[in-house]
Amino acid sequence: MDDWRRNLFGQLVPEARRPTTDHSAATALEIAFGVARSEIAYVLEVARAHKQPVGGSVVGDDIWLALGGARLRFIYDRKNAVIIATVPGRDDVKIAFDGSLQIAGKPVDAKELVRDAIDATVAVWKGAPIGGSPAEPAPLERPKKTEG
Repeated sequence: MDDWRRNLFGQLVPEARRPTTDHSAATALEIAFGVARSEIAYVLEVARAHKQPVGGSVVGDDIWLALGGARLRFIYDRKNAVIIATVPGRDDVKIAFDGSLQIAGKPVDAKELVRDAIDATVAVWKGAPIGGSPAEPAPLERPKKTEG
């Protein structure tokens, strides 16, 4: 919880009725996964509105975005309490919670991580180099049009 929300919470909720504001691992991972879901939904809507080759899903614990041959994926593994991020041009990473969101023991910000992953996906789709090497996206079927 950021300082503004903590302060507002303190002003709105009587001290005797305040629950803890500390996040459990499950809560923190749910929030981080929600950030990924929200940002992917935004990309899907913008890309579809402008007739770009996009597909994806923001339903369930396996959400993904495909731009042309570049595919981004986040899987929420509830059993092991991790989010696995598969980003084009990078190794998969596991996001866990140990007092804060972390990758390999280093704190991360969910919004920055997700947006960086989306930027990397767009770069691969556009053929820009990622990490110093040329991107070679695999071919992917063009998404089917839906009625409505």
